[in-house]
Amino acid sequence: GSADGKGQRHVEEVTLELLLQAAHPNLHPLLRRIGSGLSALVRELIDLLRAFAAAPSGGAGGSGGVSGGADDGSPSRQLPCDAEELVALGERALELEELAEVIRSQWPTKEDRQATHLKLLRCGIDSPQALLRALSPPSSSLGGWAAAGASPEQCPLNKLLEEAGFKILRRDTIAKLCTELEFRIRQRIEIVLEGDRPLLVTAPHNLYLRRDGDSTHALE
Repeated sequence: GSADGKGQRHVEEVTLELLLQAAHPNLHPLLRRIGSGLSALVRELIDLLRAFAAAPSGGAGGSGGVSGGADDGSPSRQLPCDAEELVALGERALELEELAEVIRSQWPTKEDRQATHLKLLRCGIDSPQALLRALSPPSSSLGGWAAAGASPEQCPLNKLLEEAGFKILRRDTIAKLCTELEFRIRQRIEIVLEGDRPLLVTAPHNLYLRRDGDSTHALE
C-alpha cells in the first residue's frame, strides 16, 4: 500500500541523487527527465552513443564536444558531453541496477527489499562489488567471513549498518549474499594460469569500452 510506495520513492530519490553526483552537469536534465529508471537511462545513453557514432562527424574519434545539439538540426552530430562521461554514467547505472537485482534475489517481500536497498545505499553500498567488499575483509577470500564461523557482529557490513543505526544482517543472509555475489563474479571473469606472462583477453564487441590513453571503443 502507501508504505510500499513511500519506501520505493525513497529508494528512487537516493538512486537519482547518486546518479546526479556521478554525471556531467550537461546530463542532469536527461537524468531528471528519466528519473531513477535505470534500464531506460542505459537505453537512452546507448542511443546517444550510437547516433553519434553513425553521424558523419562522429564515431571515429570516440568522443564528442559539449553541446546541447547540432546547429544543422541533427542531434546525432554532437553529444551533451564527452563520450567517456556517457559510458561512465551507463556503467554507474548498470552497477546500481545489478545491486537491485541481488537484493531482489535475497529479499522476497517488497517491504524488506525496499528497506534493505535503502539502508545499503545510505551506507555507501551502491554496487555488487561494494557489497562484496563490505561482506568480507580485504584479506579474506570470497565468502571468507561466512566460512570462517565468525559471529554476525564481526561482519564488516554489519559493523557499518550498526554504526548507521540499522538492524544487522543474520548469518544465513550474509552466507547467501556471499554465494550470490561469488556466482555473479565467476560468471563474468575466468582466470587461467598458463605460462609465465600475464595476458588479458576481452571481447567487447557488444559494448562501449573506455581505453586508457585512447579513444572509446565503439559498438561493432
